[in-house]
Amino acid sequence: MKFTNATWFHMLVLLLIALVGVLIGNLAAKIFGINDKNIVYLLMSGFTGSVGSFYFIKRVKRK
Repeated sequence: MKFTNATWFHMLVLLLIALVGVLIGNLAAKIFGINDKNIVYLLMSGFTGSVGSFYFIKRVKRK
């Protein structure tokens, strides 16, 4: 795997998706009044994982 500018760009995008996932997880916890940290982490990782994998699959299919 060569490290090109595109590779770094996609790493940045995945990082941004992860950050957004964390924010949305925190927001959902505040809206629904969830105080259990484990559930909050599950929400965050679930959202981040689904969006990240969807993005990755779209990238791979385009090649």
